[in-house]
Amino acid sequence: MDMDEKIIKSVQEKLDESKEVKIRGYTKADYEEVKILMMDLAEIYNTRFNEGIWKKAIEKRQYNREKLTIVAEYKKHVVGVCFVDFHWNDLGLFIGTIKHMMIKKDARGMGIGRKMTVHIMQLLMKMNVDKVRINIAEATKDLEKYFAIFGFKPIYFALERDAKNVKFPFSIKE
Repeated sequence: MDMDEKIIKSVQEKLDESKEVKIRGYTKADYEEVKILMMDLAEIYNTRFNEGIWKKAIEKRQYNREKLTIVAEYKKHVVGVCFVDFHWNDLGLFIGTIKHMMIKKDARGMGIGRKMTVHIMQLLMKMNVDKVRINIAEATKDLEKYFAIFGFKPIYFALERDAKNVKFPFSIKE
């Protein structure tokens, strides 16, 4: 049994549990429910949510072919959101990147994340991407184990710093 067959077998049970969940593209009617999910994510990331910036970003995503917003709907309510971006890297590989998957707290454990991941992977395979990456913030590092179920493994470590208060050029005494 190859890796993908093992993955399919391991997630099938949870997929069966989430039959009532519909995975689809974001629409403007989803704005308020997705905004709440993003506010929850900002809290996890320990960052301030700015609705003005969020509104501009989500509107731009709707018209950009290299950026998709996927939602999970359960009983006519959005209970999950995920962003998928595409780009050609410097080596000429077509990369699909899964970012900011967020499932509503009271909907976790129902297989919604698995169903979203399977849907997104199927979409990416149809788009013939060379690689699929998932960005996981340090605050959600425990998700690394979850995505390992789907065959993902760490490939690099990224560093970040706040750029708002940088005094540039740095003053160095010689």
